Amino acid sequence: MTATKYANAIWIRRYTGTASQTVDFILNGRYSSTFTANFRGRGIAYAAMSYDWGDGKLFRGPPIMTFLIKGKKCYDPRLDASPGAAPTNPAFAAWTQNPALCWADYAMADYGGMVASTSINWASVVAAANICDALVSIPGATTQKRYTFNGRVILPVDPDWRENAKLFVDAMMGRMVFRDGIWFVYAGSFDSASYTIEKDDWLSIDRIKTVAPRDGGRWNTVRCWYVDPSRNWQRVECYPRRNATYKSADGAEEIALEMEQPACTDEYEAQRKAEFMLRQSRNQIALSGKLGPKFRKAATGEMVAVNFEELGWVSKLMRIRTLSLNPDGTSDVGLVEEQSADWTDLLAAEYNAPSTSTIPATNPTTPTEAVLSITNVVNGTIRFSIANPTVKPTGTQYRIIRSSVASNAAVGTSVYDGVSQVVDYPAAPGTFYYFSQAYANSYTGPYSPNTTGLAANAYVTNVTQVNCTVTQVFSKGAGTFLGQNMARVDFAPSSADAQVSVTASFRAGLGNVFGTNGVQLQFVTGVSSSYTTATLPTGGATTDPRPSQITGVFTYAANNSAYVALNWDTTSGPNSFQFDNVNIRTEFIRL
Repeated sequence: MTATKYANAIWIRRYTGTASQTVDFILNGRYSSTFTANFRGRGIAYAAMSYDWGDGKLFRGPPIMTFLIKGKKCYDPRLDASPGAAPTNPAFAAWTQNPALCWADYAMADYGGMVASTSINWASVVAAANICDALVSIPGATTQKRYTFNGRVILPVDPDWRENAKLFVDAMMGRMVFRDGIWFVYAGSFDSASYTIEKDDWLSIDRIKTVAPRDGGRWNTVRCWYVDPSRNWQRVECYPRRNATYKSADGAEEIALEMEQPACTDEYEAQRKAEFMLRQSRNQIALSGKLGPKFRKAATGEMVAVNFEELGWVSKLMRIRTLSLNPDGTSDVGLVEEQSADWTDLLAAEYNAPSTSTIPATNPTTPTEAVLSITNVVNGTIRFSIANPTVKPTGTQYRIIRSSVASNAAVGTSVYDGVSQVVDYPAAPGTFYYFSQAYANSYTGPYSPNTTGLAANAYVTNVTQVNCTVTQVFSKGAGTFLGQNMARVDFAPSSADAQVSVTASFRAGLGNVFGTNGVQLQFVTGVSSSYTTATLPTGGATTDPRPSQITGVFTYAANNSAYVALNWDTTSGPNSFQFDNVNIRTEFIRL
């Protein structure tokens, strides 16, 4: 050093472990037999120090030196054209605090796992690295990376390199898995299910737990220690994560977990990790049992979807916490539920404040929403169709609520309660709002819809029938269209649109020596006219009338008068036309 009181009293030489590094010249010159020319330290960063003791006033013993070290550059597969293709290429290496990248580097290092690069699943490394590097909000209107590694690995290490590798895994609250000769690494996050376990897949079930015991990993306080650079790199405690709701549920007894994060150097990162641990401890539903050989490739930490009808579980997400493989190919597995909210990052305003996370529902038998749909059918009936809820416990039943308030099912009345999911309901006149709700035992699911009810009113049917049995004879007139009216039905204006179904029947004869006569069914409203025309073989003489029928479906617009008429087209046949037994039946179906 050339300044301060240590000028010309201390000499520090720093070496970064380059491939061309040579022995320290001072050590070699002073202790040549110990520090020979081969003492180069290539691949190893170190510092060599010399002191001038002088008269002993400056140094009263060997000084204790501490260093702030920036670690080695690590291969980042995200920089490579094909992740994992060139892990030794220095162009793809950079200094990093990313725990996943540090893990991969240590796994391959000759002082670490000496794992071949081809034995690492690089897609998992990339995914974990991205989770670690994701930016999260912290106080001060700024962000930081979610997980970092700012620690050290001490050599020599445990014979099993995985003991040191756990430091990297713990820094990202993740896991490492060895499967089929390949290493996978995962950062702590909410995952989708890798596969589904059906009820019938269990060879045996040892235990189903819905409440975690007091000493079974259920906490209401988590205290986390980290290394604080601003306090001379001392081990300190972050702001403890305490949850009053959790504590109340635990009988007002504080149940605390103390966790260490030796590779964490940030207050907010330590708080965030403590909050993750606190939330996960409240997941109390667990299942353990034996699975068949088809699940032999399952791995600890994997997320699975579980179907179990009796418990109301449909694709319930659970994580494998324990796993033991048996000689016969079966697996003893322990599952614990997990929520996506367990891994939600804290908002900036939630740091340095008590935890406000809620307790997950422990009841496994509450049905989820049973979606309602409505179809109007004839004869004043509404048809309700209720879809299966996603969670459908054994014994699930359904109720339909009719309300006069669109947004409030609670003020309505139940018009159906039972197990059927298709219900025809003879509705009262007028428009109401309908909701469905599934329930099982004493647990009731949400309303469907959960905002505004489905408006519906039943179709109203009016039937009018006119009979005319008197025989009439028409003579051909001046050839005008629809020159002769056989029968007619008039309707007063209605307040609703409708479909009109008309059936007209009659017998006709006399004067058909020239072939056929044309008969039209006419529907007329105040806004439009509609026709259904048929040419009917009426045949025969007066003593041989033939039965005929004509049908039509028409659209009626509200608030208009209307009539239906059966007419003989005097332009279509001979000079005369005889008919009797006319019957016109109309059915108005209100829309």
